[in-house]
Amino acid sequence: MQEVNNRDLLKEILSTSVRSVYQIQKLRIQMGNRIVASFRSKYLEANPAVEVQEGDEKEETKLYESILGDLKEEYRRITDAIVKDYTLKNKEAITSEGDLTTRAKKLLDKDEYYAGTMLITHRAEYALVNSYIRTLHTEELQFKDIGDQLMEFPIYREFLKDVRGCGPAMAGVIIAYFDIHKAHYPSNMIAYCGIDVATDGRGRGRYAEHLVEREYIDKNGKPQVRQSITFEPFLKTKMLGVLASSFLRSGSPYRNAYDGYKHRIESRPVPEGQEPLSKLHIHRMAIRYMIKIFLIDLYKKWRELEGLPVAPSYEEAKLGMGKHHQGKVNQPRPGDVDLLGDFDPEFNPADPR
Repeated sequence: MQEVNNRDLLKEILSTSVRSVYQIQKLRIQMGNRIVASFRSKYLEANPAVEVQEGDEKEETKLYESILGDLKEEYRRITDAIVKDYTLKNKEAITSEGDLTTRAKKLLDKDEYYAGTMLITHRAEYALVNSYIRTLHTEELQFKDIGDQLMEFPIYREFLKDVRGCGPAMAGVIIAYFDIHKAHYPSNMIAYCGIDVATDGRGRGRYAEHLVEREYIDKNGKPQVRQSITFEPFLKTKMLGVLASSFLRSGSPYRNAYDGYKHRIESRPVPEGQEPLSKLHIHRMAIRYMIKIFLIDLYKKWRELEGLPVAPSYEEAKLGMGKHHQGKVNQPRPGDVDLLGDFDPEFNPADPR
């Protein structure tokens, strides 16, 4: 009983940490967007050779990264100069949280520290960037703490840490959001993150036809019914928008499932009277299949480690497809590049459906 309580406590702590860090990340991205918007005109005036075509996402992303990069560099130079001057006469200029001490901050009013800077030319601008830097630092520490917590979970030690393309951040999301004790079948996990196919043959989404009635208690304490989705949207975004991208970019063996399925779809003859599927449609079908294969492997290993019954997948039980559907994460392809970690873009990913 104590082992169960301890497991539940660790899961609760991890879940809180994961939800907290992604709220911090969301705040940090919002802060970054506002800061870039604030310094955009100033940056473009100082760099007349930079031309950005309106609506070009790649150019906007590059500009975003350039502005933030220059702001961080100027922030560092100003801080280093203050620390250098202050420590000649005093003992400490930096607090334990990494910020300037109250006395050292008084030097921010001196124009000499902003000489030669392009963007940060005033104390208020320094303070604005400082708030972003501190939020970023908090986010990084929180992710590091999650990495330390994961070693308490057998599924991470015995499986997830060896999955190329699934870094600690993504592993934290998986362990925090899935409840393997409720997932009696692989299809439960597949449906929970919204990569199953609805009865109309389309990938699961927020379409009116895919909504179901769910009861809830309103603010007056009365039971009500509303139309609701059937999956966890945050988990779906992370699985299809982050983990799938990481599998494709890192040379993960799970890419074999993506490539094979994509080839099969592209090789199928187009039924008479129908339009061929677009490349984007095929790509989305293939990444859903790739994540599905990963979830089947995850389900089997996780249930086994928890001492729970392991049910066969639908393909094995109903279609007789056998074990060739496994991803074989410990058998990399020749020439695979060892790039561990998550790919988490600064900007919101496109709708993964």
